[in-house]
Amino acid sequence: GVTTLEQARAQLAGVKAQGMAVMSRDYFARGVEAVAAPVFNFKDEITMAIALVGVEGSMDLSPDSRTLAELRRATRELSVRLGATPTAV
Repeated sequence: GVTTLEQARAQLAGVKAQGMAVMSRDYFARGVEAVAAPVFNFKDEITMAIALVGVEGSMDLSPDSRTLAELRRATRELSVRLGATPTAV
């Protein structure tokens, strides 16, 4: 449903604030939902992402869910192992 630059900027701001992108409710493909979070390297640059993809309703993607908490934990731990500074992750 993003049709304007203002909407795109607002969505990007939300992704940055949350630290990950959550796609659900027929956003891209009917019946599929996904979440992705960045992994940073020793230069504090995004070097990769970890994504979880599932059938709609198979994951709890609410902001305080265990799914999102574990994804955050995994990406932070991997970022630290790759040399990212704690403030970058």
